[in-house]
Amino acid sequence: MSTSKDVVFVLVPGKAGYTVKPIDLLSANDGSRLPPAQMADDAAHIRDHIISVLDSGKNVVLSLQSYAGFPGSEATKGLSQKYRGPDATAVIGIAYAASFLPEEGKSLRDTMAAYMPEAYMTGVPGGYFPPVPPELAGAAFNDMTDQGELQKYGQAFTGHSSDSYSGVLSYAAWKDIPGTTIIPQLDLIVPTEEQERQYEHAVENGGKIKRVAVEGGGHGITVTQPQLVANELIALAKA
Repeated sequence: MSTSKDVVFVLVPGKAGYTVKPIDLLSANDGSRLPPAQMADDAAHIRDHIISVLDSGKNVVLSLQSYAGFPGSEATKGLSQKYRGPDATAVIGIAYAASFLPEEGKSLRDTMAAYMPEAYMTGVPGGYFPPVPPELAGAAFNDMTDQGELQKYGQAFTGHSSDSYSGVLSYAAWKDIPGTTIIPQLDLIVPTEEQERQYEHAVENGGKIKRVAVEGGGHGITVTQPQLVANELIALAKA
């Protein structure tokens, strides 16, 4: 059993004595990073951070939210206990919060084709989607009642590389790494029904995935219910 001394949470707030290592996505910024990062660039960036933790002698529990399910999964290729061996440090768990359990050979655009507005499917080749207008923040945080908090998070949206949505996955982490998918039942961004479909697909194909359905939860579940997310991360670390 792992303890808080030998596990690092990557991408999430720290909790209960565990070390935290937050990572910014290369594809999300003010549009000044050119050329815009691809999904593979995000994956390599995340992977570098994970390996630095593993090389320090600690295991990793990875936390992924929304789009990060794609590069986060790609980043863990060959880093599970299965591939590194029982005595090596490894990625020992992944929490997918309002995220994707992506399938090999598919991109985010492929996965979301039935839900994405045409403008997002066509994209901005070689460019960035503009930040979501603050007044539309309610779609992502539809379970947030504090209008001041809603405005604060709405103003924090950044641009996002359009081409990153076309990055094709070569490794489905859920095949080898135990995980928990936290599915908000009111998600309007990655529709709840699509998250449920991906969960069913992963389980049917041998994934060791725990499902946590959050009644009344929206896409910004990591912000609106951080304790719930933290508890699931700790459970993965102790498993």
